[in-house]
Formats: sequence, structure tokens, C-alpha cells
Amino acid sequence: MKLAKMIFICLAISQFVFTGISMAGEKKPKVNKEAPKIDVTPPKYITLGSFGLNNLLNIECEGEEPFSQINCNMTIIKISKADDIEKNKNKNEMDQLHKLSQKELKDMKDSLSVKDIEKRKSLMAHGTTEQKTYFADFIDVFNAIEKANNVSDVKGILRKFYDVQENTCKLKLWHAETTFKRISENKWVANPGPQGLCNVIRIQTLENTKEYPMLWKFSEVTVSTDTDSPLCEGLDKGLNKPIVYSWDAPKSMKFDCKYIEYNDF
Repeated sequence: MKLAKMIFICLAISQFVFTGISMAGEKKPKVNKEAPKIDVTPPKYITLGSFGLNNLLNIECEGEEPFSQINCNMTIIKISKADDIEKNKNKNEMDQLHKLSQKELKDMKDSLSVKDIEKRKSLMAHGTTEQKTYFADFIDVFNAIEKANNVSDVKGILRKFYDVQENTCKLKLWHAETTFKRISENKWVANPGPQGLCNVIRIQTLENTKEYPMLWKFSEVTVSTDTDSPLCEGLDKGLNKPIVYSWDAPKSMKFDCKYIEYNDF
């Protein structure tokens, strides 16, 4: 009986020892502590349209993987034409012409620089057909002002001038550089804080979707601004109203333009 008990104890001890050796020699699987790789990259070059605005937005971004921060060059192309407000303003100015004195008419004519016009004519010799046509219409207005002798003449001249102005489509460019920070796999956000004299705070978002990584959307919303200064009056009207540019917004529009003029913002 004692012998059987001793054999049982020996077997138990040997089982424990061999099990311990086996467990000690066994290799544990490695745990990957690295963050999962994000495949979505920021847009290198995209052009987006906008619903509600006759604008286009071009975005070029660069950065280093994993693109936790990216720097983007953004250019807005704005297309506009005289609206009803501007046309009514022109009409009101026409209605006030009866108050124009002979002295004011003389001052108007004296302010015209014949020397500058002649220089411009020389440059226009190298212009395109479209540039020459626009300049010719402008020269007609200039010449008519020089020959004007009374208010009635000026009224006809201004009507020609406003006709050119109201049939001109204007192209304006606005450029900015913005730093975005990644907040999720498919979204970057920029919030530079208060800017300008009016301390305007705008939050910009650049995003796509996991299913369609090549289709982008950009949005901007003004969340705060000072209105104490007269220079800042009216800025609060755009608060919390997002401006959205998207891949599926129209990039084509129809304008009844006779002339096209380029201006910087």
C-alpha cells in the first residue's frame, strides 16, 4: 500500500515537472502593437463644384504618411455678372445726371488721360481679336466723353458704359494655404482660430468615403465673428451656414456674357 502511494506521488511530480518544462519552452504569439495602416491618401489635385454658388474650388495637398497633417493649396474661381442690385444702382446714377453741372462735366473730361489711352492703343496692336474688340468698345466710350458738351450727351455715354459693364462676366481668383489635421480615416479638419480684423473663426473639412476614396467633399462653416466694429457689420449673417464644394456639384454653367474680365480678389 505504501509502495503504491509512493508510485502515485512520483508520477504526479513528474507530470508537473514535464508540463512546466513544456509551458516554459513554448513560444507565445507576437502581439502587433502597431496602429493599423490607413490606405486613404489626401487629394493631390482635385476640382470641385458648388451647389448655390457659381464657383469652382481647386485643391492640391501634400504630406507624409500616415498623413496625420497635410498642407493644402486652395484656389477658388468665382464667376459673376452684374445682378439686379448693380443694375438698379446704375439706373439711379443715370437718373441723377440732371444735377451734373458744366464744371463737373469739365472735370470729368479733364480726368481722362489721353496719353494713357494712346499707350494702351499701342499695346493692343499685339492683342487677340477678343481683346481688341473689348478695347474698341471702351475707346468708343472714351471718345464720346471727350466730345460731350452737355448732360444729354453724358447720359447717352453712360448708357454705353453701363451696357459694357452689365454684359461683362468677371472671373476672380482667391488663393489660400491651409493646414489640415486628420481626425479619422476619411476626414481632415482645419481650425486655425480667430483670423483678421473681425476675428472670424472658420472650420474647414475635407473628406471622402471608404467606398469611394477618389470622390471628395470640402465644406467651410463660420462659427464665430466680432461685430463690434463697423468694418465687421453683416458678417454674422453667414454664421453656421456651411459652404460646400463637392465632386458631384456642377462645374458647368451658362452666362449671357458679351465680355469677360479677370480680377484678383
